[in-house]
Amino acid sequence: MLRPDIPPCHHHAPGRYLLARTSSYGPDGTVTDNGANPASAPGVHPRLWLVVGVLVLFAGSGRAAAQPAEDAPQGRYLFGSSLSLTPAVSMVIGRDTNAIRTDTGSAAGEVYVVPQVEGWLGRGRVRLNFADAVEFSKQQTADKLGGATVLNQYHVARIDAGGARVALQAMGGYRDHYAPPTDFVGFQQGLKSRRIERELGATLAVTPGGRLSYRAQLNRTGLRYDADERFRGASLEQNLNRDTTTFGAESQLAITPLSSLSVSVSGYRDRFLQAPERDGNGLRALIGGTFSPRALLSGRAEVGYLQYETVRGRARYGGPAYNLGLTFSRTPLLLDVSGRRSIDFSFDPSQGFYVSNGLDVFSLLSLGAVWEVFGRASFRGLSPRGPSAAREPFRVIEGYKSGLVRRLGLTTRVGADVERYVTGGLGGFSGVRATMFLIYGSTRLQRLDRPLPGGF
Repeated sequence: MLRPDIPPCHHHAPGRYLLARTSSYGPDGTVTDNGANPASAPGVHPRLWLVVGVLVLFAGSGRAAAQPAEDAPQGRYLFGSSLSLTPAVSMVIGRDTNAIRTDTGSAAGEVYVVPQVEGWLGRGRVRLNFADAVEFSKQQTADKLGGATVLNQYHVARIDAGGARVALQAMGGYRDHYAPPTDFVGFQQGLKSRRIERELGATLAVTPGGRLSYRAQLNRTGLRYDADERFRGASLEQNLNRDTTTFGAESQLAITPLSSLSVSVSGYRDRFLQAPERDGNGLRALIGGTFSPRALLSGRAEVGYLQYETVRGRARYGGPAYNLGLTFSRTPLLLDVSGRRSIDFSFDPSQGFYVSNGLDVFSLLSLGAVWEVFGRASFRGLSPRGPSAAREPFRVIEGYKSGLVRRLGLTTRVGADVERYVTGGLGGFSGVRATMFLIYGSTRLQRLDRPLPGGF
C-alpha cells in the first residue's frame, strides 16, 4: 500500500518525464512501490536499544549545510490564496493472456478508467495535502462467460505543521478495492477479493541546527478481507486479516548540501485477528547514504540487518538486508534502480511467510520534444519460511516491459506498452500483457488495483 508518511518520494518535475518512478519511502525509509507492503517486522528487541544508541552518537558539528527542503508542490487551479487543485484521469485498454495470473488462468481483455483529484491547502506553518481517486475496472474473457466489473476507491490526506527546526506530519488513508490475496507483490496473484485498508501515521522531524537531523515515526495499518472471500479453499478473512504497527527512528548527518549519511531502526508488529499463530515481530536496522532530489543522483542506498519471527517461534529469519532506491536524471536520460529485502505473507498459513529479495531497473529516454521510450526489468526471489516450507521451493518472478509515450501539450500523454511476465516454482505461470493508455492532467497518479500506466 502507498506509504506516504515519511520522507517524500523523489518525484521529478511534472511534465519533464511522464514515467518517473512512482516508488515512495515507507515509514522506516525503505523504498516501496505504490501499493506494496513494507517488510513486516518486529517488536522491541535488545538490538533495538543498541542501534538507537548509535543514533545518539551521530551528533556532530561543522559548517556543511543541511540538505535543502523540497519545494512544496502546487495544484494547477487556484482557489483564493491558499487552495489549489489538480484534477487528472488515466484510461487504459488492453489484453492479458493470463488475466488472473494463475496456472489455470485464461486470456481476457481489460479496460479501466481512474479519475482523481489532488489538492493543497495552506501556505504557512500548517499545510494540507489530499488525494482522492476512483477506479472503474472491467475484464472480459474470450468466451464472455468470465470476467468482472469492479469499482475501487482510495482517499489519503496529510497534514504538515511546524517550521524549519521542528515539523510534525500526520496522515490517514482509506482504500476499498478488489485485490489479489497477497497484495501487489505479484507471486500469488489470483481471483481478486474485496478488502478494506485503513492507515494512520505520524512523523516528528527535528533539525536542531548544523548538520544533524532526527526523525521518529509511528504507523498503524488495518487490513480486512470480506468474510466470504476465499482463494484455493483458504479463507482470506481468517488467514490474512491483521493489524500492523510500525515504529522507528532515523538520524541523518549532512555530508554536503545534497547528501547525507543516515542510520535508521524500525520495529514491526503483525497481529492477526483470527490466526494468532501467525503473529510476528520484526526488526530492521539500516545504514547508508541519502541524496537530495535536487542532486544529479537522488534517493537512498542502505544496507543492514533484518529479523522477523513468529511469536510462537515456528518460523524465523535473521540476516542481511538492503534497501535501494536511486535515480539518475540528466536530460535526455532517466535511470532508476530500486530493490529491497522484505517479508511477505502467504494466503496459506502452513507456508508461514516469505523472505523476498527484489530488484527493479527502469530507464526512460526522451526522443526530441514530444516522444519518450521506456523499459523496465524486475526480478524477485522468494524463499518460504514456515512449517511446510520444504514443500514450497524457492521461486523466481521475472517481468520485462517496454513502451512508447507521446506528449500532447502540457497536460496530455498517450502511449502503449508490452509486458512479459514469468513466475517459476510450484503453480508457476507466464503470460503477455499489452495496453494502450491516455493520461490527462497530472503524472502524480494514485494506484488502486490495476497497474499504473507504463508501470507494474
